[in-house]
Amino acid sequence: MKKKFLLAIFIILAVVLVFTGCQKITQADVDRQGTRWLVLLYKITEGGSDAQAYELISGVEETLNQEFGNGEKTYVELVNTGSIKDKYRILVRQNKLMEEALVKLKGKEALMEIEGKYSLEKVNGEITQTYDDSLASQYQFSAPQKEAKEEQIVINLTTTEVEFIAKLKEQGYVKSEWAFNFVLKREEKKKKIEPGGYNVSKGMNAWQLADTLVNHPYQKWAVIPEGLRATEIAEKLQEKLGWANTTKAEFFLNSKEGYLFPDTYLLNLDYTGKDTAKRMESLFNEKTADLFKQATENNIRNDTLIVLASIVQREAANEKEMPLIAGIIWNRWLKDMKFEIDATIPYALGEPGNWWPIIKPEDTKFDSPYNTYLYKGRPPAPICNPGLAAINAVINSEKSEYLYYLHDSEGQIHLAKTYEEHIANIERYLK
Repeated sequence: MKKKFLLAIFIILAVVLVFTGCQKITQADVDRQGTRWLVLLYKITEGGSDAQAYELISGVEETLNQEFGNGEKTYVELVNTGSIKDKYRILVRQNKLMEEALVKLKGKEALMEIEGKYSLEKVNGEITQTYDDSLASQYQFSAPQKEAKEEQIVINLTTTEVEFIAKLKEQGYVKSEWAFNFVLKREEKKKKIEPGGYNVSKGMNAWQLADTLVNHPYQKWAVIPEGLRATEIAEKLQEKLGWANTTKAEFFLNSKEGYLFPDTYLLNLDYTGKDTAKRMESLFNEKTADLFKQATENNIRNDTLIVLASIVQREAANEKEMPLIAGIIWNRWLKDMKFEIDATIPYALGEPGNWWPIIKPEDTKFDSPYNTYLYKGRPPAPICNPGLAAINAVINSEKSEYLYYLHDSEGQIHLAKTYEEHIANIERYLK
């Protein structure tokens, strides 16, 4: 009697477990559902990047997010981080929706073709899924190689995404361009691939490669134009490289105004502020070595060269007029005249958010050694970081008899040999 009672209890518990969905779910069950989804995904996108296919797949994702997303995590994140049972439940529903999408796009025959080829078999005592033609095992999303060493690749600023993905295929990092594009479409919901340096491997599948290229650069490009002051460069680098305020401050403390070479840099994200400042200064020394030699031959001191070049850089509307403006500055200095150059005053008045304010008439009375309306000669230090053209212009300035210049509202330069001519130009072009 006791045995019959225990048997009855066991049967009841088994029925309850079955009908409540509490049967034991294993990782193998999850893997089988995951592989089936890859097969369905391949079938629905087979033949190229069809817009309707992607629309249907996006609809599946939207439905899954509505059904399983919890406001903080998407269904994909839940599949990656949830319990075995949750993963299985989501994948089963995902596959059902994908089957419906496949039928809608290509008819029941497409699904029947999968059902006819897709099967379970035992391999070494374990149940695995197979698909004729090795569709699952040689799937376009899988890694090109089982094992491969990590390599560094660089995406140039001028390389388009289409060109880059084609290069990935050509160099053997992905099996299929369309498969990688599909994965990338999902990853780009967060952010896009940026030009820069990345550590990748041919042992990465499409998902791992896309995640690395979208989320994990180890180098980034930083474009530093001519004519910026060190504080502006520090701000640009902080924004581009994600620097903390302490790193930005470290860069500024180790920067020498005027000697940070304007260029396009590929910078490691783990560089310190000091590392970056020293790299920019080292490139400056390398690029200007011959110019400093020419300056010495022309009896121009190095510090004077860079101070004047920084003024020319800020004053000239283009490289063509740089030698002319440099020549006028030399003319005024040699005649013991004040420079009376507008660009030097904003260097003293500038502040975060407005480093180069437009000066007002009263600003010419602002007491600062950088106010060339008050003090004769050059300022005590450079007012920006000049490029090679400005430095070269100071050494090889254009000879002329002009002492004054101004730019009109369209950026055209107007010259004068006398103060009276200059006043006339002001009346004609600036009022």
